Amino acid sequence: MSGSVCAGSACFNDTFGIVVRRDIADQYHLQTYSDLRRAASMLVFGAEYDFFEREDGYTALCKAYGLSFARTMDMDIGLKYQALARSEVDVMPVFTTDGQLASADAVML
Repeated sequence: MSGSVCAGSACFNDTFGIVVRRDIADQYHLQTYSDLRRAASMLVFGAEYDFFEREDGYTALCKAYGLSFARTMDMDIGLKYQALARSEVDVMPVFTTDGQLASADAVML
Protein backbone atom coordinates (compact mmCIF):
# COMPACT_ATOMS: atom_id res chain seq x y z
CA MET A 1 0.00 0.00 0.00
CA SER A 2 1.60 3.22 -1.11
CA GLY A 3 0.53 6.77 -1.79
CA SER A 4 2.31 10.06 -2.21
CA VAL A 5 0.76 13.27 -0.92
CA CYS A 6 2.11 16.71 -1.71
CA ALA A 7 1.42 19.70 0.50
CA GLY A 8 2.91 22.80 -1.07
CA SER A 9 6.47 21.87 -2.00
CA ALA A 10 6.72 18.97 0.46
CA CYS A 11 5.85 15.42 -0.62
CA PHE A 12 5.32 12.43 1.65
CA ASN A 13 5.26 8.77 0.68
CA ASP A 14 3.09 6.79 3.08
CA THR A 15 4.13 3.16 2.80
CA PHE A 16 4.35 0.17 5.12
CA GLY A 17 7.58 -0.42 6.97
CA ILE A 18 8.67 -2.87 9.62
CA VAL A 19 9.99 -1.70 12.98
CA VAL A 20 11.75 -3.62 15.71
CA ARG A 21 12.17 -2.57 19.33
CA ARG A 22 15.55 -0.85 19.65
CA ASP A 23 16.80 -3.26 22.34
CA ILE A 24 15.95 -6.22 20.10
CA ALA A 25 17.60 -4.59 17.07
CA ASP A 26 20.73 -3.98 19.15
CA GLN A 27 20.73 -7.46 20.70
CA TYR A 28 20.44 -9.27 17.35
CA HIS A 29 22.20 -6.64 15.18
CA LEU A 30 19.12 -6.08 13.03
CA GLN A 31 19.28 -3.52 10.23
CA THR A 32 17.51 -5.24 7.33
CA TYR A 33 14.71 -7.70 6.66
CA SER A 34 17.42 -10.27 5.88
CA ASP A 35 18.89 -9.72 9.35
CA LEU A 36 15.42 -10.19 10.84
CA ARG A 37 15.21 -13.67 9.31
CA ARG A 38 18.01 -14.84 11.66
CA ALA A 39 16.14 -13.77 14.80
CA ALA A 40 12.46 -14.05 13.82
CA SER A 41 11.96 -17.46 15.42
CA MET A 42 12.62 -15.87 18.82
CA LEU A 43 10.41 -12.80 18.33
CA VAL A 44 6.75 -11.82 18.60
CA PHE A 45 5.21 -10.11 15.57
CA GLY A 46 2.28 -7.85 16.35
CA ALA A 47 -0.14 -6.17 13.96
CA GLU A 48 -3.72 -5.04 13.65
CA TYR A 49 -6.00 -7.90 12.60
CA ASP A 50 -6.40 -6.74 9.00
CA PHE A 51 -2.64 -6.99 8.34
CA PHE A 52 -2.95 -10.73 8.98
CA GLU A 53 -5.87 -10.91 6.52
CA ARG A 54 -4.43 -8.79 3.69
CA GLU A 55 -3.16 -10.53 0.58
CA ASP A 56 -0.05 -8.35 0.77
CA GLY A 57 0.21 -8.58 4.57
CA TYR A 58 1.71 -11.03 7.04
CA THR A 59 1.75 -14.20 4.93
CA ALA A 60 3.23 -12.40 1.93
CA LEU A 61 5.86 -10.70 4.12
CA CYS A 62 6.92 -14.01 5.68
CA LYS A 63 7.01 -15.78 2.34
CA ALA A 64 8.98 -13.03 0.58
CA TYR A 65 11.67 -12.79 3.26
CA GLY A 66 11.69 -16.32 4.69
CA LEU A 67 10.42 -15.18 8.10
CA SER A 68 8.97 -17.47 10.74
CA PHE A 69 8.11 -15.73 14.02
CA ALA A 70 7.80 -17.41 17.44
CA ARG A 71 4.23 -16.14 17.60
CA THR A 72 1.91 -13.40 16.42
CA MET A 73 -0.32 -11.03 18.31
CA ASP A 74 -3.45 -9.21 17.06
CA MET A 75 -3.48 -5.63 18.28
CA ASP A 76 -5.75 -2.63 18.17
CA ILE A 77 -4.22 -0.08 15.80
CA GLY A 78 -4.44 2.61 18.47
CA LEU A 79 -2.52 0.54 21.03
CA LYS A 80 0.30 -0.90 18.94
CA TYR A 81 2.96 1.60 20.03
CA GLN A 82 2.03 0.95 23.66
CA ALA A 83 2.44 -2.78 23.06
CA LEU A 84 5.86 -2.15 21.56
CA ALA A 85 6.90 0.08 24.48
CA ARG A 86 5.70 -2.53 26.99
CA SER A 87 7.70 -5.27 25.24
CA GLU A 88 4.50 -7.17 24.44
CA VAL A 89 5.62 -7.34 20.80
CA ASP A 90 9.06 -7.16 19.25
CA VAL A 91 8.27 -6.46 15.60
CA MET A 92 5.37 -4.66 13.91
CA PRO A 93 4.35 -3.04 10.64
CA VAL A 94 3.91 0.72 10.60
CA PHE A 95 3.04 3.46 8.17
CA THR A 96 6.31 5.27 7.50
CA THR A 97 4.65 8.67 8.04
CA ASP A 98 3.02 7.69 11.36
CA GLY A 99 3.44 10.53 13.84
CA GLN A 100 4.09 8.16 16.76
CA LEU A 101 7.04 6.62 14.99
CA ALA A 102 9.37 9.53 15.77
CA SER A 103 8.98 9.06 19.51
CA ALA A 104 8.98 5.25 19.51
CA ASP A 105 12.09 3.47 20.77
CA ALA A 106 12.23 1.44 17.57
CA VAL A 107 14.39 0.84 14.54
CA MET A 108 12.97 0.87 11.01
CA LEU A 109 14.33 -2.00 8.95
